[in-house]
Amino acid sequence: MNISKLARDPRATKALTGLNYQEFSDLIPIFEKSLYEIKKQKPNRKRKVGGGKRGKLPTMESKLFFILFYLKTYPTFDVLAFFTDRQRSHCCESVVLLSKALQKALGKKNSAS
Repeated sequence: MNISKLARDPRATKALTGLNYQEFSDLIPIFEKSLYEIKKQKPNRKRKVGGGKRGKLPTMESKLFFILFYLKTYPTFDVLAFFTDRQRSHCCESVVLLSKALQKALGKKNSAS
């Protein structure tokens, strides 16, 4: 996914995520902190958070875009798998995890405002 295109195309950014690019950028650090906290709470962890194989969504921007795109358009997991070059099951797992992180991040953003 080429997230850098979002900054150059405000209409596409709004259509794909529901946010403008500035809102998207402002949400990244809060989303990252929320995702880290959720991952840290996993019981029986074998590695530190961030350890292990690198995924197909390597950057926080791509993870945030993935979940916002999913929530805005509600594609099937087959469609998500095609566009992200991942397995359907991994897309489903990502949606569950990233939606929890987004919900937590938006709660933090609202309380900070």
